[in-house]
Amino acid sequence: MLSRFVLVAALAVGFASPVVAQLTPTPRSTNRGVQATNVEVQGTLAGAGRGNLYVLDDQKQRWQISLQNATTVHVTGTVSANALRNGIVVQLEADVDARGEVQANVSDLTVTTITRDKAVGLYPAGGNEPADNPKDSKRAKRGSASSKAIKAGKYHIIGNLTVGRNGKYSVHAGRTVVSFQLADDAKITVDASDLSLAKRGDRITVRGMMSAARPGVAMARDVKIQIGDASADNTKKPTSEDGKPRNSRPSNDPSGRN
Repeated sequence: MLSRFVLVAALAVGFASPVVAQLTPTPRSTNRGVQATNVEVQGTLAGAGRGNLYVLDDQKQRWQISLQNATTVHVTGTVSANALRNGIVVQLEADVDARGEVQANVSDLTVTTITRDKAVGLYPAGGNEPADNPKDSKRAKRGSASSKAIKAGKYHIIGNLTVGRNGKYSVHAGRTVVSFQLADDAKITVDASDLSLAKRGDRITVRGMMSAARPGVAMARDVKIQIGDASADNTKKPTSEDGKPRNSRPSNDPSGRN
């Protein structure tokens, strides 16, 4: 089972920015007048907790990375079906019948993040407007919307995932609920800002700022994490600041508006 990181609720708002948002670094001074400088840290993810990520860089130095309100996060890679959980945002293309059922097992699924340019919905192939034209996507994401008859055809589907039994899944896409099954050899790609999908040992790059007065501590502007191979050992548990394993539930990612 893929180990997942948990960020405290107070930090969660920090991931509300779109994944591809552009940031302009602003040098700042500490209270003692020490100038902060740009820094880039590359290494592996060692843990998470209390609004921070912990990174072991390529020179074996341990870093404490502070996540800010403006921090952007981009998580990419592939995961196994075991990593899928209720509430994450997914997208897929499939032939859907009038009852909202995908006609063939899904072989390609992407975990993504809702942005202004990528709203939940059931989009006809080649179209930019949802087939059901949802007026209240927030209500749909809370699960209060019900399915309605749609025209059978090929659709691009974006919505919040519900994990069912016996390999069955459903996506709440606007006012329509689409159900499907994954193929045994399905490829599940991650291109999102959901830190809970990352695990200890994943490759990470952080750009941010640090003060000479606090070596090994940086404030992150953007964080990029490359998830390891889905077939790799996913039993590693994230660690807290003291290096001990954490046994915590993953939280929903607000940037995916789960």
